[in-house]
Amino acid sequence: MAKSKSASLGFILAPAHHGAGALSRKLNTHPDILSLDRDNSAAVAPEAFLDECPQILNDSKFNIWLNGAVSLMANEFSQRCWGVFYEQAEEFLQKQESFLSTLQLESPHKIFMDAQASNIKFMTMASMGFPVTGAVHVTRDPRGYAAAYKKECPDVSPEKMALEWASTHTRIKRLKSFFSKIPFLTIRYEDFIAKPDETSLKIARHMGLPETGAAGAENANSLENKLLGTTPQDMNPECEKPTENWRKSLHPEDQSRVLAAAGPLFAEFGYKP
Repeated sequence: MAKSKSASLGFILAPAHHGAGALSRKLNTHPDILSLDRDNSAAVAPEAFLDECPQILNDSKFNIWLNGAVSLMANEFSQRCWGVFYEQAEEFLQKQESFLSTLQLESPHKIFMDAQASNIKFMTMASMGFPVTGAVHVTRDPRGYAAAYKKECPDVSPEKMALEWASTHTRIKRLKSFFSKIPFLTIRYEDFIAKPDETSLKIARHMGLPETGAAGAENANSLENKLLGTTPQDMNPECEKPTENWRKSLHPEDQSRVLAAAGPLFAEFGYKP
């Protein structure tokens, strides 16, 4: 349904406490990438981040479920599946197309990364004909996730935190199989923290950008994001530091309980006890 766009779209998909915001800010030090989340979208077009999908139903939970179901059908069969909800879908389309047009008129970025970390927005836009050319799946050691989670919700059990970690990543893995034509790149939070420049270059390559002129290159002093005005030197060092040391902040018994409940994804993502 959507018209073709010259700029490519990418999505950062991750649970909470996985560094999506910090990764987004790091990507904004690349001159050809504009990465927006709820924190910095006001610099460009805050209205584009109000809705994650067409408002087909007033009930938010059922609306998300219905959008997901239609997105999967549209991806499998045809974008015409959205025709059943023409008015709402068309409104969503026009809003997002207007946003993309604004980006292209006001800045020559080659890649727009949506760092809202919304599975449903990725599904909706990918199935409605937008030029989604890549997605980045961020993983994290569940013990680090639990330590960060526990700061906000100290009464939540380690098992519940681990199960939420596993279920969210399982949903993202399913999206990878459902939307098999869209290339997914999996990166680990810990690798981003240890090597932020290398990680951002890896994402840039994944999205089809050449290595020349990338963030972290020798000519970094001359690089500037073409809309936000940020440079590699503007990157807040605090964004590249782990938010907590889970080995110290998470009790050893809780660490064991998290591992016991995390399931096979723990080893699949390359983590070790």
